[in-house]
Amino acid sequence: MSEIENSIKRYVEDELIMNDQITPLDMDYPLLENGVIDSASLVSLVTFLEVQFRIQIPGTDLVPEHFESIHSIADYVKSITA
Repeated sequence: MSEIENSIKRYVEDELIMNDQITPLDMDYPLLENGVIDSASLVSLVTFLEVQFRIQIPGTDLVPEHFESIHSIADYVKSITA
């Protein structure tokens, strides 16, 4: 697991998961489908990503494909930091 994936996983598990039964999370666990990420938590997650990885996430990139799972979030972050 890369440092980016590890950091995102820790944040999601510590800040967004309300049910301890689903931790530790699998990298491909469907976060949107299972309600882990909703509109309020998406704002929090985007803020975390921008601060943690020193990136800017444009509103046009706030699409489900980028936030479906920890893996997809990490892939998105890697794509804009490359």
